[in-house]
Amino acid sequence: MWIALALLIVLLMLGGAAIYLLHARRVPVPLVQGTLAHRQLTVAQAARHYDTYVPRELVPDAPLVIALHGERQDTAAMRGLIGQALEQQARVCGFAVAYPAAQQAGWGSGNLGDVAFIRAMVKAMAVEHAIDAERVYALGYGSGGQMVYRLALAMPQQLAGVAVIAASLPVSDAPAPAMEGVAVPMLIINGTADRLNPFKGGAGGWFGLARREAVRSSMATAEFFADLAGARLQQDETSSAHLLPRLAPMRSVWSNARGIAVVLYAVKGGGHVVHQPYARQPRWLGAMNPGFDVAAQVCLFWQL
Repeated sequence: MWIALALLIVLLMLGGAAIYLLHARRVPVPLVQGTLAHRQLTVAQAARHYDTYVPRELVPDAPLVIALHGERQDTAAMRGLIGQALEQQARVCGFAVAYPAAQQAGWGSGNLGDVAFIRAMVKAMAVEHAIDAERVYALGYGSGGQMVYRLALAMPQQLAGVAVIAASLPVSDAPAPAMEGVAVPMLIINGTADRLNPFKGGAGGWFGLARREAVRSSMATAEFFADLAGARLQQDETSSAHLLPRLAPMRSVWSNARGIAVVLYAVKGGGHVVHQPYARQPRWLGAMNPGFDVAAQVCLFWQL
């Protein structure tokens, strides 16, 4: 009897811990002064899908921001994660947003079909909404961020800037730029306590479970793109991390003759999350700084 009672107590405690770590209340993303639509394209004989958010006041030749979802997500999940913050910026700054969907296998390494899909989507947005094809920006979270790295290397002349959240270059990748010396301004935002995308590199996982592909360190990833841009480190706040409070964003900047080329925000103690004041992510993904609005920082970096 006492053994059964003890087992019941243990199960209740485990259930409570699971709810605490895994639960994040889903709040519908409000649609404010804009239109949300679902679109489909046929690329290489495959049906590809994407969602769009277009502010009511969008003018011709406006910029386009492409937001790529993470692993085991879809366009709805990405919009639920960053949509409110990003679409508020879109309304204020005057740009359209596209949420492309990966195929069932996800954003595959070196998948040329994904690059062709993004190119086709940009062309479709230019036709339908008269967006400026020379002001196209891409941001990605998790595996979507790794896809953004590939886009920055495969089509640098078609991107005006990129931003990556909770992602580093995989060790197995041997990235080669489409054109030597052509680099895209890049913002990287990674947490120093991210278990799935280790800040110092290596294979991520959660308490030894769900092992992931090994990645380079966040600093090595930033340095790779800085070298490509011919940029040198001008500012590094990570050396004073011990003086900063928990969840403080520490900024490292690489610049070249044309200006700032790469910025790395290392969020002290931050997890595998999108920092923002709107949507709460499951606690098992790690700590989130609600005072650090990623969407606002991205748009500021891109000067939108």
